[in-house]
Amino acid sequence: MSIEDDRLWLTRSPLSGDPAVRLFCFPYAGGSSGLFRTWPKSLPPDVEVLSLNMPGRQARIAEPPIRDIRTLVDAFGPVAMRYALVPFVLFGYSLGGLVAFEVARYLSRRSISPAALIVAACAAPTASRRTPAISDMPDPQFVAAFREFANLPDDVVDDPHLMRLVLPMLRADVGMAEKYVRADGECLTCRIHTIIGQDDPTTPLAAVTLWKEETLGEVASTTVPGNHGFLHSSPDEVLRVVQRELALARISSASP
Repeated sequence: MSIEDDRLWLTRSPLSGDPAVRLFCFPYAGGSSGLFRTWPKSLPPDVEVLSLNMPGRQARIAEPPIRDIRTLVDAFGPVAMRYALVPFVLFGYSLGGLVAFEVARYLSRRSISPAALIVAACAAPTASRRTPAISDMPDPQFVAAFREFANLPDDVVDDPHLMRLVLPMLRADVGMAEKYVRADGECLTCRIHTIIGQDDPTTPLAAVTLWKEETLGEVASTTVPGNHGFLHSSPDEVLRVVQRELALARISSASP
């Protein structure tokens, strides 16, 4: 792979020097790297934010979307390895939490471990997935069901041309989450920090608590105000968790 491949997969925050810590960010279904574009302003200047650019959206809109998490991770994993040479933290939101988890497992199998995995609005890999599934519904029913738990603006829904562009990506993303099955294999060794919306009906506490089975390391949990979209309604609370985990990663890397 080349530098061009890296640029295809990752949006990187500008730095004046070498990063002390890196933060990989993985968006929710239908989301993009743009979700995290303002985060560097709230983080120390030596933290590099790397946000995943998935096929089927933004600059990669002409590419077919990926429909399977492991296919996505196998394609992105070699890129992640090249940026895992300094202490790093993985952050994933909803679908992005499962992607981040599988990226952590990919790296762990190659003896590379994150300092922490932060999973927000995301049930554990062994929890039951959403029922009934919506990704194969006809367009009107799919859009209505998607809007029950995710933000899809009226100006997008009311624009037939725009909907033709985004529907394949939305279906692929939702299908990735619905059809995901955790493969047998090792636990992680890193710290896992879960973030839960106190009014999120799609991610019950029991499904989030199961994350403790996925690591031999510590597990922490933070509950924030909001429903499944608390990344937008409670951004400061989410960023405080991220800041705390990045600070712990920095301290751990400095320990002898």
